[in-house]
Amino acid sequence: MQRTLHSHALLVVVLCLVASVAIAGECKPIRAHAGTATYFDDCEYDGTTYLGCVETPIRGTLNGTWIFYYTADNTVDLPDLPSDWSGVSSGWGLGVYKTNKGKVFAQEAWVSHWDLAPPAVDYYTFSGNSLITGGTRHWKGATGWLGFVGDEANGGVIRGEICTP
Repeated sequence: MQRTLHSHALLVVVLCLVASVAIAGECKPIRAHAGTATYFDDCEYDGTTYLGCVETPIRGTLNGTWIFYYTADNTVDLPDLPSDWSGVSSGWGLGVYKTNKGKVFAQEAWVSHWDLAPPAVDYYTFSGNSLITGGTRHWKGATGWLGFVGDEANGGVIRGEICTP
């Protein structure tokens, strides 16, 4: 009788631990490729008009479309002297990752090096990071982070982790 009681108690403890892990949520590692970007002026999202946005297809453990929204007061340009053909830009804005499971929202910070001198006209390299701040449907209450690096000609890579409650 006591042996049965101990085995049942052990089973209850194991089930409670498994249940607490399930309740605590799930974190998914993200490894994705970002395609080439399309730039737009005067983008609107959720009733707010932005100076512009960048839309990029993403494929991997996160599939869909990544849209970065930015305003003029969130961007700093630092031209390389003495040439005004190239420089460094940095800033922050709203990241929206649209997937078939819903949207993921992020606060994103980035830095890019641009080179407008021939023959590399309109060439940008970029890197940055995202702090996941929530989402819709499957991603509601999401947290985590994403890091990204790439260039306009080849797209880039996204790595990180998204956790859902």
